[in-house]
Amino acid sequence: MIALASGLLAAAPPTLFTGATVYVAAGESPRVAAILVVDGKVSFVGGEAEARKRAPGARPVDLAGAFVYPGLTDAHAHLLGLGEALEALDLRGKQKAAILSLVAAAAAKAPAGEWIRGRAWDQNLWSGAAFPTAAELSVVSPKNPVVLSRVDGHALWVNDAALARAGITAATPDPDGGKILRGTDGKPAGVFIDNAQALVRKAIPPPAGWCCRCSRCGTSLFSHTWWRRSSWAAPSRSMP
Repeated sequence: MIALASGLLAAAPPTLFTGATVYVAAGESPRVAAILVVDGKVSFVGGEAEARKRAPGARPVDLAGAFVYPGLTDAHAHLLGLGEALEALDLRGKQKAAILSLVAAAAAKAPAGEWIRGRAWDQNLWSGAAFPTAAELSVVSPKNPVVLSRVDGHALWVNDAALARAGITAATPDPDGGKILRGTDGKPAGVFIDNAQALVRKAIPPPAGWCCRCSRCGTSLFSHTWWRRSSWAAPSRSMP
């Protein structure tokens, strides 16, 4: 609210915002304060009397008890990760049957043995909410290893070809901080949680030009996306 108003008033007389609880900075307790905006910029935060003294002709705006926070601006981006996401199958919000169809289509086009990657599946959206299995993926992709990352990044869903490539068997122990979901026979069922993901990831070779291609994709998307936050603002699912 204040950011919009201050931007529009860049060439207008000063504006004095009052009646708000202001969070000035980390480590400082919020306090009721006045905010003086001059030439579109916050020039003073403090007592109302002092603010009026600094700009006697300022236009008053009563924020009526609103909370005011400094703008939260994130000035970094994970370009490689963004590019990797664009190169992988987008499974966000999809039902299991739709995911299996996407994997089948990708496997039909991929050279034999090439890894198929995907991201953002969430079993909580499916009927029964049960974790998927390697057998289900193996039906649609018997020759190509498949690795699909869960929506929160805390689990991988893989097929039998991926298990074979990684050399993972019933004898493979759970690593510290991770868990291999298993069937009643003790064999890996196809889902690897937290640190157990590394058992699979270490077997995945980057395709030729993968990093360069992902970096270009991420940079291209970022350069066409405006992620901006204003200088001031007045505002009034996971693993089971």
